Amino acid sequence: MKRILLPLTLLISLLSVNVHLQAKEESINTHPVASDVTPQSKININDATLEQLLEVKGLGKSKAQAILDYRTANGMIKNVDQLKSIKGIGKKTLARLIEKFELGQ
Repeated sequence: MKRILLPLTLLISLLSVNVHLQAKEESINTHPVASDVTPQSKININDATLEQLLEVKGLGKSKAQAILDYRTANGMIKNVDQLKSIKGIGKKTLARLIEKFELGQ
């Protein structure tokens, strides 16, 4: 009887561990990845590099470079309305972009 009981106990223990591991794996696979649920954070327009500006939908290379050139010539952007003085950025473009930038100092 002892010869059967020990292997049977070991088998039950292994099955229990396997069920636990499967449940944990399913739990991991069903949770959304953090990048899937968090919105894109705003870009600090005063610190952004060309590459970071190019990540903003609606900003092409020429407008992104124009923002960098404006910053170089005029210093930090203190008000988003300043962007309207950049060639290629008018009221409509500014309205689309305004929610994607912050004016960190």
